[in-house]
Amino acid sequence: MELAVEPVSIRRTVEACIDIVALEAQHKGLSMSYSLDTQLPHYHLMADPIRLRQVSVRGMNRLRLQGCLLDVDT
Repeated sequence: MELAVEPVSIRRTVEACIDIVALEAQHKGLSMSYSLDTQLPHYHLMADPIRLRQVSVRGMNRLRLQGCLLDVDT
C-alpha cells in the first residue's frame, strides 16, 4: 500500500470527520454538538488525507462512545 503525501487542511479534516461521526450518531438516535475556535488557524500538514481521516474518525468515535466532549481550539 502506497501512501499519498499532500498538503492537508487540519480544519477541513476535523470538520469532515465530525460530520461523519455526527451522522453516525444521528442514525443511532444520539445527538452530538461541537465547536471549532474561530481563531483555529488554517494550517496544512503533509499527510495522506484518506489515512488521516480514517485515524481521526476512529479517535472521535472512541471519544463519543465514552461520552467525551471534543473541543478544538487554539
